[in-house]
Amino acid sequence: MQLHRKIKTDQFTTLFSRIKSEIAEWKVIDLQFDDIPDYRSTLTAAQKIESYFGANTIGNIFICSQRELLTLARVGQSRSDEDIKSGLAESILELPCSITTGDLTEQKLGSIKDRLNLAQDSVSNANIEFVFDKERKNRTENKFFIIDGSNVARKVLTHFLEGLGEVHVFENSGKVLQAYLEIVPDMVFTDINIPGGMSGFTLIKKIRSYDENAHVILQSAAATLENIKSAKDAGVRGFLGKPFTQERVLETIARCNTIDRK
Repeated sequence: MQLHRKIKTDQFTTLFSRIKSEIAEWKVIDLQFDDIPDYRSTLTAAQKIESYFGANTIGNIFICSQRELLTLARVGQSRSDEDIKSGLAESILELPCSITTGDLTEQKLGSIKDRLNLAQDSVSNANIEFVFDKERKNRTENKFFIIDGSNVARKVLTHFLEGLGEVHVFENSGKVLQAYLEIVPDMVFTDINIPGGMSGFTLIKKIRSYDENAHVILQSAAATLENIKSAKDAGVRGFLGKPFTQERVLETIARCNTIDRK
């Protein structure tokens, strides 16, 4: 699924045309939160919606306001509205909300487009892209993520980082996004080929869909021009070749602004 932190009207034409061609397969899910403290909590709820539907579900999650999430999901005709409502309610128990689900129709699509157009300015003016920056800059301890399928690589990089801050290590991509939203690391180091059903490139794009200012470093022994180009396209801040050297790792860390300010 794709998260839209910023709503852009030019996205609608292609998306809605696709939905219309297979409209019987799509559901609309509207979440209205009773009380939610900030946009970080809104993003956490969006991640739990994405996790509930699964990586293979085609769909879009729109942040309409701090208290509103609108999801369009291609779930087929086998999942009932009640099943979806109960599943989502269980996934986000700590955030009381009302959940409305239903089949999509062309008439509903028109209303949804109007609603998203109205929401566009509200979300743009909320400075949602700075939600995580404030936390990183205000705390006193550096936080690092390492995602790598190689035990040796994890140990070596952990050894270089552990004296500089809190290090969280993952051997696959499974729990990374959920942990990212909870911990908000200063830097993420990820390999290209990681277990868990998601490549390093995909993981980077997924992280940046929630946190535009994420400082992600791609690490790999395959420093080919193709991989470096793909890394830049994904939005990485640097490429770290294997095997690691402490000098190169420290040079890479020095480029992270939130760490420099501590």
